[in-house]
Amino acid sequence: MPDISDEQLAALQAKADAGDSAAAALEKATADIETTRSEGVTALIEAQRAAHPDLPPDAIAGATIAEVNAAVTRATSIAEHVKANTPPPTQPNPAATAGQASAPVRGPAPAPEGLRALTRIRHGLESDSGPAPIAGGKDTPPPPATAKE
Repeated sequence: MPDISDEQLAALQAKADAGDSAAAALEKATADIETTRSEGVTALIEAQRAAHPDLPPDAIAGATIAEVNAAVTRATSIAEHVKANTPPPTQPNPAATAGQASAPVRGPAPAPEGLRALTRIRHGLESDSGPAPIAGGKDTPPPPATAKE
């Protein structure tokens, strides 16, 4: 290996230092660009959510502009499909309800806590449409005794 002079060594060292500085500057610029990109995507998500309040906010997401735009397109398509295939709500007939008093609708009483599952189900069925015996279950009471002749 040939000897190099101190001047050549110093020149090579300066070039290496310049390369290190350039690499550090490139890394900083890359980090700055990533931060700006991330802030831009976040701003786009917020703008799209504000522009489409009828869509679920979680449906508008993504890590890139293309992903966010695709998510908005997909969510809008789904929403339009649901709206197109949902029947319109039925309106009550005012003539049929004109003479009726309005009262709050009461649901069935909740089943008491601590009951077994089958008993809770039976309680719910009885409170909705009258007694509904469930044959063969553990919680089913035995049939009433009948007198034999």
